[in-house]
Amino acid sequence: MVDLDGGELMQVNVFITRLNRQLLVLPYGPQTAVPLHLRHLRWYDLATTRTDDRLLARSASQIEADIKAQGFAVVTPSTADRR
Repeated sequence: MVDLDGGELMQVNVFITRLNRQLLVLPYGPQTAVPLHLRHLRWYDLATTRTDDRLLARSASQIEADIKAQGFAVVTPSTADRR
């Protein structure tokens, strides 16, 4: 997968919590795990996607920088809850 600038896009696993409707974005792969300080929340598997997915409501470069720096990113989804 390549972005518009010719760089590689990261594939990620996305989880959601119903408590505050935030998304936890982790690198794709079986070796990833929910960070210890976020394990008190109940996370539900939402999707496997790319970092440029509009649902993530942040730029791919911001998400990838967070993942490289701390191993994960937490974002607020861009779509309204339709329950």
